[in-house]
Formats: sequence, structure tokens, C-alpha cells
Amino acid sequence: MLEAIQKANLLLAAAVAAAGWLVGLFDPWSTLLGALVMGGNVWLMERGVRLAFRSSSGFFRSFGAALVIAKFGLLLGAVALLFRFLPVEAAGFAVGVTSFLAATVVVSVRFGQTRGREG
Repeated sequence: MLEAIQKANLLLAAAVAAAGWLVGLFDPWSTLLGALVMGGNVWLMERGVRLAFRSSSGFFRSFGAALVIAKFGLLLGAVALLFRFLPVEAAGFAVGVTSFLAATVVVSVRFGQTRGREG
């Protein structure tokens, strides 16, 4: 389901970025960047959880748990670096981050409707 959320996130962020660009409300590149940061954040979390709970090796379990813990610091550091060194518009970035949450809801509702029909 994570792959479906990632795809929906990119499609939704692209549509919102295009609409924002046409209307002139916010920077479309900042919107796409926000969506990519959120997508990367969740992808990194998924990898860490997978290593921590599905690995048979003690080293990889520890590494996965450390990755999940360090992910928050990595996210904050990446966002700070982006805002420090790139011309990122805060409103557009926030819209991109929010698009990931909206994509999660859309895919979850679709998944729930599909499951409801099956059984």
C-alpha cells in the first residue's frame, strides 16, 4: 500500500503544484519539494521498520531501530538545509507536505472500499 500512497502523493503534488502555478498562489517547485521530502521521510521510516522487525540478524535489527530513531533528526536537518540554501517558499513546501497526508487518506479510503466489496 505504501507504493500506492507514494504514487498518489506524486500525482496529487504535481496537480496541486500546477494549479498553484496557474493561479499564482505558491511556488510549484517548493510544493514538489515538500512532497518529495515527505515521501522520502516515510520511505526511510518503512525501511528502518522493515530492518528492525523482519531481520533475523541482531545487527540489522539494531541498525533498523537506530534508523527509525535517527530519521527524525535527518528530516529536521534536511528541511533546515533546504530552507537555508535553496529558495524554498514556506507556503508551497507546506502544501507539498500536506499532499502526502491527503494522498494517504485517498489511498486508504480506496483500499477500504475495495476490501469492503471483497468480504
